Amino acid sequence: MSERLFYRARDLVGTAKTRRAGDRGILLFSPKTLWHMVREGTFPAPVQLSTKVTAWRSSDVDKWVAELPERTAEAARDPQNVARLERLSVYGSTRHTRKRKKR
Repeated sequence: MSERLFYRARDLVGTAKTRRAGDRGILLFSPKTLWHMVREGTFPAPVQLSTKVTAWRSSDVDKWVAELPERTAEAARDPQNVARLERLSVYGSTRHTRKRKKR
């Protein structure tokens, strides 16, 4: 798939400057989400190339992307996820339904 050996975070999700310009990188989520997924173990762990350089092996990222449809289908069959989605569809997401305080 990829000719590269490593991806830096800016290659995967872009930077604040490139994201404003419309270039989001390879993956369509934010840097914060990327690191959250790494901590959760749902995205491959990076490799430290030097004291200030962290990168992901391109083979790990390519494999993760290739397995994404399989993981999505598996998550859709998970009873906990199904129950969560049903609750959201019935009650709506609390994040977006809260009333704002008047100033």
